[in-house]
Amino acid sequence: RSGREEHRSLIHLARNPYMLAALLTVYKHQGELPTNTGALFHTLAQVLWERERLRNTRGWVPFEQMRERFGQLAFQMIDTYQPLDVPLAYALEHVKDESLLKAGASAGFIRLNQDSVRFSHQLILEYFAAWGLQRVGVMTRIRPPEFSWGKRKAQRWNDVVVALCGIVPEPSELINQVSEIDFLLAAECVRSVAAVSLDCRNLIIKQLGDALNTPHNDLSLRRACAEALGKIGGRKALDLLKESINDAEQSLKRTIAQALGQIGNPSAVDVLIELLNNSEQSLQRTAAQALGQIGDQRAINALEQTLIEGEHIVKQIAADALVQIGAPSVYVLAQALQHKNWEVQYTAAEALGRIGKPSINVLITKSIYSKDINVRK
Repeated sequence: RSGREEHRSLIHLARNPYMLAALLTVYKHQGELPTNTGALFHTLAQVLWERERLRNTRGWVPFEQMRERFGQLAFQMIDTYQPLDVPLAYALEHVKDESLLKAGASAGFIRLNQDSVRFSHQLILEYFAAWGLQRVGVMTRIRPPEFSWGKRKAQRWNDVVVALCGIVPEPSELINQVSEIDFLLAAECVRSVAAVSLDCRNLIIKQLGDALNTPHNDLSLRRACAEALGKIGGRKALDLLKESINDAEQSLKRTIAQALGQIGNPSAVDVLIELLNNSEQSLQRTAAQALGQIGDQRAINALEQTLIEGEHIVKQIAADALVQIGAPSVYVLAQALQHKNWEVQYTAAEALGRIGKPSINVLITKSIYSKDINVRK
């Protein structure tokens, strides 16, 4: 698993404030950060439960026993479509011990009100439910993927399965099983778990590639496969996406281009430059964004041409991409300051300003001579 892929997973986790707090707690105690929600909350739960032991909290039991009891409660809540708040009697039916419920509240796992109980966060609920799901078997609950309005529909066990892949000793075996029913869900698991075997990873990538390159498949499925390949990343996923883009229809081309940008490998630059030269504006926008994400200076000349000749929004996105490439773009942006079109001048000046220190002399000396007041400002 590359450093870039792991970095991307951590960013995904840290976007949630509750997750960010969990990340900080785990890092403080462990010195490293899991990239899977299940692995993260497993470590967090152990830290918090050990704290309760040191406090001599009434109702404390060994971690495995606590995990089993709360796992049964969380599993039943999801399995029977319970609301977030359940009656105290319902919780006691599964946890069996009111003092254990109170200890769980002290640890921060649940919120205990006078007559109701709720898990402190959906992610904690899913973590505990993962243990309950392991007991009954993942294959008894997951279903093939479904789509609505071009998007994959969320299914209630998906996030729980991803969490479970982060806490079982052999995630590859579980992911292979999941792929028999839902290879898109299996791809989510691969993306989130570091300890996946190469054979497992390659199997999921092949399944995604086969579905992506089957023309009679539903377009929504093919787009979901392209998105999944972009999230998994790596050389095999990259090659499949590059091979698929030429024969794809326009909306699929856009999704593939976005996936190539997400992977960020410079070998995709030539494919994206070709897409940038397409007459369809939405393809130009997507290609420019992807080239900016990759940040390779071989794209500079093509982006300069788009900055000069593209429509307004495309000019702006091309400029954004040049800013992401940074200092190597200064020369072409300086040339654009002298273009006869004031909009090109203005967009270039604004881009140079965002690049900052490497371009400041060029920006001052060139832009003050513009005839347009907006550029001089």
